[in-house]
Amino acid sequence: MSGKREEAQKVIDHLKELSVHEYVTPYNFAVIYAGLGDKDEAFVWLNRAYQERSYLLTYLTVDERLDNLHR
Repeated sequence: MSGKREEAQKVIDHLKELSVHEYVTPYNFAVIYAGLGDKDEAFVWLNRAYQERSYLLTYLTVDERLDNLHR
């Protein structure tokens, strides 16, 4: 959202590498993709969070970082 797409992509890449060795919640990926305006990819990751029954989904309606997905 701040226009730092390259930095956001580096964070995504880092999280993907990290997820090979330890758990990274799909919710984190969804937040980043939402910030990049990639709604389709954000919903892919939110669906994964749903499949895992992530407790973080309880924040969907109040997490301002996901506001652009509410429509």
